[in-house]
Amino acid sequence: MKVTIPYGLGKVEADLPETLSVEIVSPNKVSSGRKENIIKTALDNPVGSVPFGKWLTQNSNFLFIINDATRPTPTLEILKEVVKRMDIEKARYIIATGVHKEPKKKELKLIFGKFYNKIRSNIVIHEARDYKSLANIGKTKKGTEVWVNKKIMEAGAIITIGSVEPHYFAGFTGGRKSFIPGLAGYETIEQNHRLALDKGAAPLRLSGNPVHLDLIDGFKKIPEVPIFSIQAVVGDEKDLSKVFCGDIHKSFTEAGEYAKKIFCIEIGEKADIVITVAKPPLDINLYQAHKAIEHGKFALKDGGILILVAPCNDGIGPDNFYKLLSSSTDCEEIIKIARDDYKLGYHKAARIAELSKRAKIWLVSEIKNEILNKTFIRPFNSLGGVVAKAIREKGQEARILILTDGGNTVPKVDGELGLTSSSSFNGSY
Repeated sequence: MKVTIPYGLGKVEADLPETLSVEIVSPNKVSSGRKENIIKTALDNPVGSVPFGKWLTQNSNFLFIINDATRPTPTLEILKEVVKRMDIEKARYIIATGVHKEPKKKELKLIFGKFYNKIRSNIVIHEARDYKSLANIGKTKKGTEVWVNKKIMEAGAIITIGSVEPHYFAGFTGGRKSFIPGLAGYETIEQNHRLALDKGAAPLRLSGNPVHLDLIDGFKKIPEVPIFSIQAVVGDEKDLSKVFCGDIHKSFTEAGEYAKKIFCIEIGEKADIVITVAKPPLDINLYQAHKAIEHGKFALKDGGILILVAPCNDGIGPDNFYKLLSSSTDCEEIIKIARDDYKLGYHKAARIAELSKRAKIWLVSEIKNEILNKTFIRPFNSLGGVVAKAIREKGQEARILILTDGGNTVPKVDGELGLTSSSSFNGSY
């Protein structure tokens, strides 16, 4: 049996014995229609707001909050409809980078397409460490110091363009995340992300999720300004499925419920070997591709092998993440350091260490072997090689599950997420 799965912008193949039990899981296909019709309908029929055209007449001094290129947001397609209703050259734009790298000109052209040259002088890149551009607006109930970009307060009205998909510790991307962490200070993001070590920080979960609740609490500190939210749900192969507009919280909630229909997949049973793919743009480095590990682990038996497939052409990612991940071969020590002396990025290292206590993690990527050999992750150069090795270890009766979009797809067994072993975090899943 030959299987073909995505790898960067291309594909890789592996031959599997016909006797193996193999389940291939992809996001559900949901009929959508023409992109322009999807967006137009959403703009004209928002939830908790007047139609976009009327909203524009009621406000002025517009600021667009735009995702960077690490998200699958169809910004260009949405702007093609927005431009029919307003002069976008008179608006201002800020890229919600959070702590991501500053996007280069090439990335900005990818985001804005044919509109880039017309509006480039109106585009600002958020810098989380530039505290001169930030304002401290208070502290959340969990103690997070809320620093946000001053451009928010300077705007007469705000239009957010985001996308909603499962997020492994915030529940879902989108909505409030355009502001925090998108336009927040480094300190704010670090303090909020520390909550990712809590048992309630899980994909699809908002109720009782400490990360989400802290984000909402921080958002409430922002001085009141009119906001029109545009939230897209993008399916497999970057296919725009649906758009939800209007009130930032109501549109986010509806988008999340819709996203479940696409990305939440029931599987028959857990597998001995899980192959989980991080597709673009999440495959840029291990730090981003890690999301595919987090979702894939819910389909993995204790003692199993999880194989992440992601080119990671930009390497590992932030220094803090790799520094902790490569600092010890003792899983508990890494988890303890993350808990006791948290720095941004430590949550991902701790989660990898936690999974390593019950399973093996292997990676097919372009990262040099000597870099990964210092971590819990074993490097491989080909899909065929890693699969053959996994089958030799787990046997010809092994059950294999392949997540073709592991960064977004959340597998469930009998309608539940769950790990079968105890967790060293604050409780267990």
